[in-house]
Amino acid sequence: VEYQCEGFLEKNKDTVFEEQIKVLKSSKFKMLPELFQDDEKAISPTSATSSGRTPLSRTPVKPTKGRPGQMAKEHKKTVGHQFRNSLHLLMETLNATTPHYVRCIKPNDFKFPFTFDEKRAVQQLRACGVLETIRISAAGFPSRWTYQEFFSRYRVLMKQKDVLGDRKQTCKNVLEKLIL
Repeated sequence: VEYQCEGFLEKNKDTVFEEQIKVLKSSKFKMLPELFQDDEKAISPTSATSSGRTPLSRTPVKPTKGRPGQMAKEHKKTVGHQFRNSLHLLMETLNATTPHYVRCIKPNDFKFPFTFDEKRAVQQLRACGVLETIRISAAGFPSRWTYQEFFSRYRVLMKQKDVLGDRKQTCKNVLEKLIL
């Protein structure tokens, strides 16, 4: 799927009025006030709220300094500005986490105990891409090099002092130096 983002910010410069923010902050629906917390009450992306949930956004809504009734241009609360802040916080949260994926395969569609439907399990494995990954891995096996073949091909990148008697360790050292 391709998305076009050209002109996104130009199209979304709608200002969020202070009155609207005040109404949302005073809402009885618990999630809305959390979305519009002041800076000093804001919660870091890795911590949870008092209800145990992680807040979706912590866009600052503190009034800006300057002439009354007008907001400074750099602090204008536009939809695009809030979207950018929200996206930035989401990326911080994602970068601070380590994802672990668990693929669950149902043994049967009827939840019967001790019943395993082989065809259904294979369908699920195929849908998850597991069988394709195994096929590609198996097909690529003949093209894997031995340590001696790797050493022979890339020894020109090695210094004499890096060449050890153990080819495996030599190849590992060369890769570590080249990758870093």
